[in-house]
Parts: sequence; C-alpha cells; structure tokens
Amino acid sequence: MHSRHQLFLSLVLTASYFAGSQTYMVLEGGRADLPCDLNVTSAEDEVTLILWHREDSGSPVYSVDARDRVLSSARHFPSPEIATRSFFNVSGIPPVLTIEGMKKAEEGVYRCRVEYRRSRTETTDALLTVIVPPREAIIMDEYGQHLRGVIGPYNEGFPLALACEGEGGSEMCNIYSVRCARIPSPGSQRIVFIDASNQSSNPKSCYLSQMSLILQEVIPGNIYDQRNGDVLLIWR
Repeated sequence: MHSRHQLFLSLVLTASYFAGSQTYMVLEGGRADLPCDLNVTSAEDEVTLILWHREDSGSPVYSVDARDRVLSSARHFPSPEIATRSFFNVSGIPPVLTIEGMKKAEEGVYRCRVEYRRSRTETTDALLTVIVPPREAIIMDEYGQHLRGVIGPYNEGFPLALACEGEGGSEMCNIYSVRCARIPSPGSQRIVFIDASNQSSNPKSCYLSQMSLILQEVIPGNIYDQRNGDVLLIWR
C-alpha cells in the first residue's frame, strides 16, 4: 500500500445492451464470462449440441456434444487455443462460458448456437472488448499540473476538471481511472464511491454533486479523517 489514503479498486466485467447483443469489457489477462441462453420448454425436448464461435470463424472455439447423452454428462471440446483456460458451465443459470487470460486478439463477437432435439435452433450474441491498460496514466488538472494518488478534499458541487493521458494500451485511461468518494463519518467502515467513469470527454469535467452513488468497502486499517460532507478523489 503506497499511502494510507489509497484504495485499490477492481475493474469488474461490465455488461450493457448494444444493437441487440450484450457487450462486455474485460482487462487483458482477465477473465471473461459469456452467458448462453438455453430454453428447454418441454419435458420431451432437450439440448443436443452447443457451439461457440468467435466472429465468422469456421471452427467453434468451444463445443458441447449431447446428442447421445444428457446435457449434464455431455462431451466438451474447447479449441486448442483456449483448452487450458476455458470451461463452459452448462448447469449455471444462465450457462456461462468462462475464458481465463484473455488476449487482445481474442476480442470480438462471440455467438452461442444451441440446437435442440425438437425446438428451433437459438443463438446468443455477446460483443467482447479486451482493454489493454495504458502503461502509464498521467492525470493533470486544468493548469497542466501532474497529479498523483489522492487529491482534495473538495466540497460538494465543486467544479472539477481533469485531463488524463495514457502511454501505450488500447483505451483512453480516463475510461476507468477516476473515482470520486465521500467519507460518511470518521472511522466509518463503509465508503460511498461516486463513479465518474461513464464520462468520455477528455479533459474530464464533473460536478461532484451530480453523480450516482456506488457503495464499496473501506480497506481496514486506513484512516479517513475528512470532515463529513467533504469529497476525496481517488484513482488507481
């Protein structure tokens, strides 16, 4: 821990709807969990085959063959590229294909094709983006002064303008690097984070009283002595 005020925030897999598909973001080297809809509507019906493809690949990246047995004991066939770092949990609700150690070259549209014994074939699409973090993120205030760690506190409603420049990586660093936090009371075991990461402008401008609240845990042992109502700005 570099500072008693520094919090380590994890980037979680994010899902949203886009063009009829679910879209996901994962850090390079992280884990992707991609759901697949299974809809067995009759006791006389059952899943016979599940095929996962990426983009327009001819061969599936993962397949499950249940044509001669029940789904729970079906044969699994991951492609050689992901054989040691993937698993498809067919008993989950919904079933999820998990791929560890994601690479930038593996992003794209993943399509899950489900074939049934009686019902029509169904497909589920997921757009997966693999984010390569910048090697170094440089955060500056409106005067171009470099900032590190924690700045503030600022009063609620304070107009705050920041710029973020990243060296290397595939994404702008300000997509996920900025968090604002309010300290409820001295010695509190919980902290409220105000998420500013959905703003895409660069430099980033935000008014601290206009953001939605996300509840997170405080790291034990840290001391937060800012006055009630004051705001800290914290980034990774």
